[in-house]
Amino acid sequence: MWINKELAPNRLTGDPRDDVVGPLDMMQTMKFIQQSIVSSIPRWSERAHTLLFDFQMNGIVYMIDEIPNNDPRELMNDWRALTFNAIVDYTRSFDTGMVPIMSTYEAKNLGGIMQLSELLKVNREDLPMFYTIHSRTGQSVAYPYSMEDPLDSSPELILLWSRRTVLYLEIESFDAIIKQIDEKEDITDEEKVEYNKEVQKVIEQAKEELDVVIQKFDEVQALVAEKKAEFL
Repeated sequence: MWINKELAPNRLTGDPRDDVVGPLDMMQTMKFIQQSIVSSIPRWSERAHTLLFDFQMNGIVYMIDEIPNNDPRELMNDWRALTFNAIVDYTRSFDTGMVPIMSTYEAKNLGGIMQLSELLKVNREDLPMFYTIHSRTGQSVAYPYSMEDPLDSSPELILLWSRRTVLYLEIESFDAIIKQIDEKEDITDEEKVEYNKEVQKVIEQAKEELDVVIQKFDEVQALVAEKKAEFL
């Protein structure tokens, strides 16, 4: 599917005769279309809202107060915006599990959805800032490291931080689900065991990915510090 003539087309494949690939279904196709459009035009919109809160995909957000002089070209002078563009390129090329979204504090033409700044409970004084959104619980977290010096950061570092944060929140939320299952009185002990088994599988998968992400984050953070030392 072509969304932007300057980008490679996105492809969604299905084969009912292939047990691995399997057939396409309507929800899978709708998610693919929405994700392809948001990836091509990564701004806060009804489609981005649908991905986050209907399809429960996690988001990495770059929010600014306003576009300088109402001229998007001036964002080319903002190293943070250029960093976000590099993050968008990563999400187009690799399965990062994150939806990139850029927004101003008071975005226009939203078609009835809430301002992203309201959903994230953003303080205007903190902008510009990167945030990550764990959509299933609605939690958002601001980037906790320094954003004053471009030498202290990199697109890879921010993307890995975002994924790491989401995985921490994912594990925490599923631990809470196990506790809720154990406290339920309207299901049998056998059902509790089966439910807990399925949830535990998800937790183990998240922990395995988290271990990899933490290692990569530490490696990139060390590399960023090394490059800064060389530059100075």
